[in-house]
Amino acid sequence: MASPNINIEGLIVLIDTLTYEATNAVTTVTDSTVAADHARKIDAIYASNIGTTLGWISIWFRKGGVDYPLTLEERVSLKTKINVLLGGPLHMDEGDSLKVQANANTSINILAPYADMVEP
Repeated sequence: MASPNINIEGLIVLIDTLTYEATNAVTTVTDSTVAADHARKIDAIYASNIGTTLGWISIWFRKGGVDYPLTLEERVSLKTKINVLLGGPLHMDEGDSLKVQANANTSINILAPYADMVEP
């Protein structure tokens, strides 16, 4: 199913989801950069441990080439889900990115629903 488009005061808002998967990966870092002429509003970043061992995740918000930690080595217990972004929404502009890292020998899935805003 295609993501819905919503027109709000001259902006097109695309509803979509960032997904990351670190399955038995040794400290894999993945990132997602906001495209030119876009902005994102992320309301939650969920991490779930679907593996059989205790896991941890680290997430950084990168702006202007500087990494700002959102969480560092936060534990994700077996068969649980946590919301890393509890303080409010995260607003990302063109060129900003999220970096996600998980420890080895775990299966951590990251889900970050967001609204993508672009001028038509």
